[in-house]
Amino acid sequence: MKQRLLCTFGIYRFQQNRKSILLIFIVLVNYYMEILEALEDELFMIPKSIDNKFLPKFMSVIYEKFLNKIDQITSGPGASKITIYKNSIECFCEGLINTAEIYFNGDAFKAYKSFDDSIKLIESFLFPDRSHVGKVLHPNHPAPYFRARTSESVSSCKERKDIFHVPFEYRNYASSQRFSILGVPCLYLSNSIYLCMKELNEKNFDEMPVSRFYMDESKFNFFDLTYDLRRLKMSLMIHKDPIMYDLLDITTFNFLLFWPLNIACSLKVENQNYSFRPDYIFHSC
Repeated sequence: MKQRLLCTFGIYRFQQNRKSILLIFIVLVNYYMEILEALEDELFMIPKSIDNKFLPKFMSVIYEKFLNKIDQITSGPGASKITIYKNSIECFCEGLINTAEIYFNGDAFKAYKSFDDSIKLIESFLFPDRSHVGKVLHPNHPAPYFRARTSESVSSCKERKDIFHVPFEYRNYASSQRFSILGVPCLYLSNSIYLCMKELNEKNFDEMPVSRFYMDESKFNFFDLTYDLRRLKMSLMIHKDPIMYDLLDITTFNFLLFWPLNIACSLKVENQNYSFRPDYIFHSC
């Protein structure tokens, strides 16, 4: 009789716990659903083309859509921080638009100052702990980053250093590219080889020299705009463990916080032959 009572109690307790576990799971799914639905919006797909529109006007329209979209995020990872920093995000968007307008008015120095003031609004978030981001977006292995050269330059890439940034003693060869300033050698990397190929407008993938970098243990600070939307959505769908909530909260918020700058730096080049490329304004700033 005693054994039967113990067995009956054990089954009842398991059933009660199973209901609790199921209830927690349903609550978590609903909790994550709002941010997942928001990120499904075509608005967050990059790169975008300005289609010969006036850049400040293009930015004004798309940032208005962005601000309206994040207004709809009231629960889930990142929601509380969005509410707290909503004014900073709005001012950041306005600052980027203002930077573009000033640049088009011919005052490059004032545009740099405007951009600097805008960045200061999010300065405390510029260099998040990469290990935290890695646990969310790359839980199984360190995130690789890539740098490539065109297939035409393969003969000049004989050593590892040859695919690093242009040496400072050869700064005369440093041209104005998406993330490099005329005469200033810069190192910028991609989170995929495919993106390198597209950026270089390279057709011969098999002969394109590529180098791979790992940043997790680096002592240098790298400004990271490579928040992967696909990986973020995957993480939000997979990681339902409450223990992961804080990391998901930080990563999701950083993705949304940097998105206005991300899209401004990821515009499609309208014409490779143009000397002035409005889509490169923010890179020079």
